[in-house]
Amino acid sequence: DNELYRIDTRDGSVLGRAPLKGDLRDGLAIHGEQIFHVVRRKGTERTSHDIMQVRDLDDFVLRWEFQDGGTFPGPITVSGGSVWLPSSTGEVVQFR
Repeated sequence: DNELYRIDTRDGSVLGRAPLKGDLRDGLAIHGEQIFHVVRRKGTERTSHDIMQVRDLDDFVLRWEFQDGGTFPGPITVSGGSVWLPSSTGEVVQFR
């Protein structure tokens, strides 16, 4: 559906949903009260680019995005109080 859902594990009811512009990639991460995820958007016939989106966990409101013009080669990781993302340029970006 290209949507992100928050589901109540007790009864299966939908607690929140967010339509996504792009294809959800593997590797969701939760850090504090925020959810981090990546969507891939198609560019021209042969190109695409990834965007990391950060949403509030309770209502899925989009707070901010990060992109560097390419596709991210790996998943989002949470470690040591930070969120880490491998960039399309081969660097690892830290978000605090």
